[in-house]
Amino acid sequence: MKPLRVLCLFVASLLLSGCASNSTTFTPAGAPSQTVGQVEFYDSAPARPHAVLGVIEDHRGNGLHSRATLAADISARARAAGGDAVVLLSCDEEIKGYATTDSLVVPIKKIHRRYQVLKWK
Repeated sequence: MKPLRVLCLFVASLLLSGCASNSTTFTPAGAPSQTVGQVEFYDSAPARPHAVLGVIEDHRGNGLHSRATLAADISARARAAGGDAVVLLSCDEEIKGYATTDSLVVPIKKIHRRYQVLKWK
């Protein structure tokens, strides 16, 4: 019975991985990677003249809800501070433990991000 279960799990994983989508994008240097709530998100400092208003520190888990609300949460914080854009300064992951089932091991992570808040001149 055990070999049949392993075979079924293997076939199911192959089928599910075929449904997963991969995406590769190119963002020109100096262009925002996305805009959320009128706040532009950058991976490096833009050439456009700006003043630095401060830094947003974000600490959250790796759950679906946490990832789904990240950009909106950062955008709201930046707007509240008077910002027009943010630049990702750092993103660090810390593994806090593992969730396991019979056939699956998923890391439980705490993700720390730092964003610089910019105001256009």
